[in-house]
Amino acid sequence: MNTALQRIALYFTLGLLLSTLEVTVFVWQFWSVLALFWCSEFMVRKGTEEQAMAQGISRFLNMSQSEQNEIKRIHQQIQKEPSND
Repeated sequence: MNTALQRIALYFTLGLLLSTLEVTVFVWQFWSVLALFWCSEFMVRKGTEEQAMAQGISRFLNMSQSEQNEIKRIHQQIQKEPSND
């Protein structure tokens, strides 16, 4: 199951749980819980991103000079390619 589908399933489950507790989409409590859930998810993703960058930099710095040069060459090659945006 891909990540986007898992996230949708979690939000759907949260909505069902709130409905079971008789907190409907028409009350502020529903939207408050949903906002807190979204904020928590955002903070975890942000922290994970920063940790992954730190690990990547650490691994790069622990590489030999030739391995670093290969990474730099690949990076430069990617930078030269036209963007498909």
